[in-house]
Amino acid sequence: RKDMTAETKRHILVENLPRTAFPADIRRAIRREKLVGIDDVQLELFRFTPNRRAYITLSHPDFLKENIAKLENASIGGYAVTAHPYIAPPTVVEKLRGVKGREAAAKRGSLTGTGSSGAMSNGRHVCIWGFPPKASAGSVKEFLERHKFDRLGDKPEIYKVPL
Repeated sequence: RKDMTAETKRHILVENLPRTAFPADIRRAIRREKLVGIDDVQLELFRFTPNRRAYITLSHPDFLKENIAKLENASIGGYAVTAHPYIAPPTVVEKLRGVKGREAAAKRGSLTGTGSSGAMSNGRHVCIWGFPPKASAGSVKEFLERHKFDRLGDKPEIYKVPL
């Protein structure tokens, strides 16, 4: 990958992660291995399910080789990980930004949950599956409230996404 520009040399692809790994687990390994210049960590998801890969974004391209060398002997959750330079991960589609944009995307079937962070913008997201096909977003909200999920906030965003 010698044709990479300075801007694209800011990303590391980490592979062979445990399926149960969270971004916090990767950040813990980053601290343990003393990586420098880390801006962001994102899991790659396929239909909101981790696919054992993550993207690390660096603040400057000069940190790329040093950080990849430090990750050569790293392990996360007992799995020996591999790290490679990578072009920028796919970004969140602009039409998914904001409450109205995500709601419209859910209605037209554009929320697939595939890509870095499930192609969702930064924030806290939970994917719950196993509901009957005819369950509405309102009925899911009522179900969660009945079961004392009191951290939903004033206006929780609940979308039905066919997987």
